[in-house]
Amino acid sequence: MIGREAAFSVDLETNEIEGALRGRQDLAGDSVNYYRFSRTDSATSNLYDEGTGVGRVFDGPIPLPVMHVTHGEGPSEDRQEGFYYSDSIHFTAGYTMLRRAGLTEMDLNTGSYLKDRLVYDNKVFRVMDIQVLGQIQRRDVVVGVDAVQMKPDELTGDSQFQKWAIIPA
Repeated sequence: MIGREAAFSVDLETNEIEGALRGRQDLAGDSVNYYRFSRTDSATSNLYDEGTGVGRVFDGPIPLPVMHVTHGEGPSEDRQEGFYYSDSIHFTAGYTMLRRAGLTEMDLNTGSYLKDRLVYDNKVFRVMDIQVLGQIQRRDVVVGVDAVQMKPDELTGDSQFQKWAIIPA
């Protein structure tokens, strides 16, 4: 019994879980293209946070393996401006996959991921929230990410997303 307890460690356990998550992802997972907002390369207005000069610049796409994606087709809303809808996605991934995309624990703690973008199902999404869904002794293992669709007019200042900034006639 003492030998078994000595063999257990947080690193061993999380490495085993991460290996199982990768196996699950390989078997039945999905992927999203992740774009990290580059604060050093971007030029934005201090007042409106809109792109100026070179505009907003993103590192990517970074193919991000995920365990599962739920794509919610947005409900229709009647607004003064007319009919409007916005899709959402939620995905679950191993924390190590987000680290490979450049996210750190500090990014999660400070919310610096809030300007990041995703592309899934040929639509661009803005990251809204990242939740830690599983930890072992405060070591993050599983995360959930929520994002909302960006419309073509919201992408005009982002040169990397011009393909999606075209408004259908």
